[in-house]
Amino acid sequence: SATNPHLMERVPRGTKFDMELIYGIYTQNHKQDTTDIENLQHLSMALQMFEAGAIGGGGSRGSGHIRLEGLKAMIKRLEDYQQQAASGDMHGTLLEDQTASELLAKVRIALSPSS
Repeated sequence: SATNPHLMERVPRGTKFDMELIYGIYTQNHKQDTTDIENLQHLSMALQMFEAGAIGGGGSRGSGHIRLEGLKAMIKRLEDYQQQAASGDMHGTLLEDQTASELLAKVRIALSPSS
């Protein structure tokens, strides 16, 4: 009603935002049940839930739906930082894919002990 208007600000459809997420791997003790690498599955699930749901109000009316695109992961091991300090050039392994689950699966493979 005019006395109590429900004002809602909306971001125009198609608006793109940059996002950076840093996930540190601090433990790689594969003798324990849980490691930082194994916990990547929780990050993958959270990103999928983020896309499946809606942020803010009005999700049932079509507002607040998001899509993650152009996902990239830069894997930097201790050796990469050491090389970077010595040469000044950025080192690491860049992975790219379309979905969070596919990208994080590649990250798990790249960080496995055999790689």
